[in-house]
Amino acid sequence: MRRAGAEFAAGSRSRRRPDYTASVEAAHERLNQLDPSVYGDPDQAAQQIIAVVESAAPPLRLPLGRDAVTAIRAKLTSELAALDAREPGVAAAE
Repeated sequence: MRRAGAEFAAGSRSRRRPDYTASVEAAHERLNQLDPSVYGDPDQAAQQIIAVVESAAPPLRLPLGRDAVTAIRAKLTSELAALDAREPGVAAAE
């Protein structure tokens, strides 16, 4: 399996900026330490992206992976709870 982080890092080295060398090298080191099995299937992800781009009604956001779905669901749940808490005040302002 290809290492997505390593490919990105290799491509960025052709445009080095001296002021960012330390932070970029630290980021590359962290990417190289990641377990490649956590990346999922990049070919499957690409197929999903292409399908969404070519669809008649593409979504605003495209979660790729269960962790993305979990994070979005948690955020939306939090927003709904905040909306529910404000609803009595909104109704009183009518």
